[in-house]
Amino acid sequence: KELDVEVFPQYRKGKRILLLPNGQIKRYIKPVPPAPMLGLVQMQMMLSKLDKMMKVVPPDNPMACRFAAEWDSITVEGFFHRQTFLMSNQVVVDILFRNAFRGIFGAEPNQMSLLFFMQTCASAGGFLSLAEATEGAAQELRVKGTAHGITLKLVEKIGAENVILGEPVLDIDQGEQAGCVVRTTKGTELRCKRVIVALPPNMKSKINFCRPRLPVLCRHYNSHNVLSQMIKIIVTYPKAFWRDQNISGEIFGETTFSDLTLEQPEISSPNPEASANGDSSPPNLQSEPYRLQQDDLKYVVFDFSIKDGDTLIPALLFLIGGQPAVRCSQVPEETLKRCLLQHLACVLGKEVEKPIDFAMKDWQEEPWNDCGPVLFASSGALLNFGMPYSKPFGRVHWAGTETATRW
Repeated sequence: KELDVEVFPQYRKGKRILLLPNGQIKRYIKPVPPAPMLGLVQMQMMLSKLDKMMKVVPPDNPMACRFAAEWDSITVEGFFHRQTFLMSNQVVVDILFRNAFRGIFGAEPNQMSLLFFMQTCASAGGFLSLAEATEGAAQELRVKGTAHGITLKLVEKIGAENVILGEPVLDIDQGEQAGCVVRTTKGTELRCKRVIVALPPNMKSKINFCRPRLPVLCRHYNSHNVLSQMIKIIVTYPKAFWRDQNISGEIFGETTFSDLTLEQPEISSPNPEASANGDSSPPNLQSEPYRLQQDDLKYVVFDFSIKDGDTLIPALLFLIGGQPAVRCSQVPEETLKRCLLQHLACVLGKEVEKPIDFAMKDWQEEPWNDCGPVLFASSGALLNFGMPYSKPFGRVHWAGTETATRW
């Protein structure tokens, strides 16, 4: 609102789809797909329990929760295994919950502290508020045009002449009496009274905080935050054919490509004779078979059609998170494209395999954050090191996703 950015609601008219590993297709309107009554009851019990648990976790100080020691000692996976719906092998509910978790956090439940998870749910008003596109939920609104428009609006507000690109910060020195000195990799020095650092913990570790050094709690907390794993793919089409089929575009998919052999380039060992003769040419690439396992490709799809003025540009957004993202990052883009679109064609038809554009972003390869969408605390991080970035460090103030207490 402050930047006068236009938003519009996420498209969610029509049926949702769940693709199961056995090839079964489930279409549904309600938030939860058709499943055995026992599984639905158990899932509702679990969601109700999550809601009760999050209400005792203060988002700005989760360590104050009376269950903090217990909940920070186990992962979200550990909590899941205590719930009867997993133990009773309710496949539909299990797949839906885990894929939603991967799509939101870019992580596996066994990587995240239960206390951190409860803190995040509390900041958003519940797990379903994180996952749903209903009114007031996290996925309800989208930015008209692209989210980069927010950045452009900010540049207009502060002036393009005040934005320096291509110069990563090397040092932040608070030793000057008059304020701070910020030095970049190109030797630029900026003097200011205060500094705002809006970076995830892993990127803070790449800056040399000198005079004084970054506090020990911050350094330990940085090392106990886990990099999320996410691949985002936007596939653009001439028309939104799924809408014509009364499908919202929201799809949870799991493949069965267990016997598909792919070609994965491997770097061979250096040739000692060539090195001795002064040959500095790069080593040869050798193609070795790479077998895509059955559980390598799990994804979530949303309607990502973009409004450009009054024109609708039809598109689907694929989110591959957690361990599947790590494995799929080893697969050539063309192969991943073929697998995804062929698999989705079984429910949406052959039009899926005829996009006009296929844009893939592997956030694990992004040099300015190493991951996406967020970092998250592993078990023990909050209890042992607290939230060290909740308060300023001298003249340095912290901002960003990992310091926010409201979703």
